[in-house]
Amino acid sequence: MDNGMVDYLCFQSKSSLLIRYLDYLSNNYPDEGSWSSEDQMAYWINLYNATTVNLIVNNYPVSSIKEIKGGIEIPFINSIWDRREIGLGPHLLSLNDMEHRILREKFEEPRIHFALNCASRSCPALLGKAYTGKDLEKQLESQTLRFLGDLSKNRFGTEEYKLSKIFLWYGIDFGGKKGTIRFVQEKMGFALDPDVSVSYLDYDWSLNDATE
Repeated sequence: MDNGMVDYLCFQSKSSLLIRYLDYLSNNYPDEGSWSSEDQMAYWINLYNATTVNLIVNNYPVSSIKEIKGGIEIPFINSIWDRREIGLGPHLLSLNDMEHRILREKFEEPRIHFALNCASRSCPALLGKAYTGKDLEKQLESQTLRFLGDLSKNRFGTEEYKLSKIFLWYGIDFGGKKGTIRFVQEKMGFALDPDVSVSYLDYDWSLNDATE
């Protein structure tokens, strides 16, 4: 959807195609010796987003991804993001593996946080097509500006910014508070002011369901 909401009923009706896509990705994982870093990054973003959509489809209807259990319950430790869903060669990977131990650790590209979708209303919008290595720079930049410009996720005053909690949770990826302010101001074309006040909006974990 243009507004970033997801038609999970449509995905559910065509779940065999989604499974085929996930199988294709699982059987064609990156060769670090021959794939460019852009191709690798696009691959992992696509796998993360498709896995997330598939989790919702397999448990639909739900009001939030947080309703889906992560397996044996260990309070404050495991969640749906820890459940190992995807087999790649001899390995089983979770969403957290893909995000934290591959994308964040290997590529050090903060804009991935505006490409990954967690199936929630406060998440960045799901891009309506696959990411590709050749278009990745343009796609990441477009998604970043789209996210920053969404008033439901970020609001900018002359003296205070009310930012998404993504900037709080992953502040280290943007260079801390000052780095985050500089990142936002440069992307939005604001005059640089390192002393602007920053607070964070509540995060809406309700499902980004286009049918609601």
